[in-house]
Amino acid sequence: MLRWLKADGCFSTEQCTSTFEICDRQVKRDVDVLRYGLKLDVTYSRKLKKYVADVSGDDCTYLDGKLFLFGALTRSLAEKQGLTPLIGEELKLILQKTVETDALSEVYKKVEMKSVLTDLPDDAILPVVLDAFVRNKRFVFTYHPGEPGEANYTVEPLRLINYGYRWFLLAWDFDPPREGRKPGYRVFHLSRMSGCSVSDEDCRVNLPEAEIDHFAKDGYGVFIGDELFDVTVRLDASAARNVERQLWHENQRVNRLEDGSLEITVPVFGTKEILSKVLSFGASAVPVSPDFFVEEWRREIVKMEENVRNRLLPN
Repeated sequence: MLRWLKADGCFSTEQCTSTFEICDRQVKRDVDVLRYGLKLDVTYSRKLKKYVADVSGDDCTYLDGKLFLFGALTRSLAEKQGLTPLIGEELKLILQKTVETDALSEVYKKVEMKSVLTDLPDDAILPVVLDAFVRNKRFVFTYHPGEPGEANYTVEPLRLINYGYRWFLLAWDFDPPREGRKPGYRVFHLSRMSGCSVSDEDCRVNLPEAEIDHFAKDGYGVFIGDELFDVTVRLDASAARNVERQLWHENQRVNRLEDGSLEITVPVFGTKEILSKVLSFGASAVPVSPDFFVEEWRREIVKMEENVRNRLLPN
């Protein structure tokens, strides 16, 4: 539709229904996407019996670029996972339509998606998790955490989350095996599960969707806690140039300082993941607030210094 607007300044409902094999209502929904999603001034001309708009070249250029990357990355990821033979002809056709010219089709072959796919779950686990979602049943498994020991869980699955190319399950743990833990939201790493099965018991916990989304999306990283709070990190000028265009969280706040350094504030449920992020920048990043996070970072630096003295330089 956007390309028709770019080329001709208009398109008709009949043009859309015959080309895309969709109904009139779907055309109206797609027009709303142009109006409210892409912020285009699309109007309906009764005289022409067509939708019209003055679309600049940049609007299409930016969209073409995004569609090209989507198609190229999808194809590359499918190849990496050995899924190319399983992609249906319809999806292949959609991916081909993301580019307009034969020249760009050739560029597809030059796009490579490189990622470190670590801690992948066993092939048998994901189908069981999906079965529990479909049948609205409780999910049973043995969990092997990072620290020594394992425990058996029966949970109600709420969200399946892919974060950093790793799969996690957000669930309601109504009978925690660990002493002293109360029922509540828990996040489990699928690669650390074994002995998975679907229970005969139906899911009974009725949780508001908005509340589930809060724990699934509102904090930095994937792990959750009781309360959401802000963490501010300062990066020196050398690191700021790289971080300025990075998206750590959709609700992040970025403040560029006069000396070229940068402060970034993100909401978190806990400090474990954001601490690892800060440490990954070495001496180029320091925490600013809250105070307990600064102290936690300081203690970790002290431990690292002790490792250097006692293990790497014992004499």
